[in-house]
Amino acid sequence: INNLTKNWKFDWSRVDEKADIYGLYVDGSKKLQGLVALEDRPDEQTIYVNLVESSPANYGKNGAYKGVGGHLFAEACKQAKEKGYDYIYFDAKTALVEYYRKELNAVPISRQRMLIEGENLDALIERYYKEG
Repeated sequence: INNLTKNWKFDWSRVDEKADIYGLYVDGSKKLQGLVALEDRPDEQTIYVNLVESSPANYGKNGAYKGVGGHLFAEACKQAKEKGYDYIYFDAKTALVEYYRKELNAVPISRQRMLIEGENLDALIERYYKEG
């Protein structure tokens, strides 16, 4: 994974071994656009988003693709829904809490822990996985 994430902010080789890592690609391209590490937590009936990152080419307002992070969170929501879970949760950097509230309709449940549940979970899946 280190070859794919050279110049990224996070060291993806250090992700908790309980997490499964998923990559996002544009159809027909082998260039990685983002990664998400997800932990199935059946004892809590949820998916925990351990880590999420867009590739450096997608950082900020001038990034090549918009919505990479949203799509990665939508994957977590989709997997949760497929397992019969009603929510996902993650720990946000303080500076991103407001962004996640606005962009993902995530709800803070502590200073940095946030969740996406119910209609907001369904809406994120619909937004990124709708047909056509």
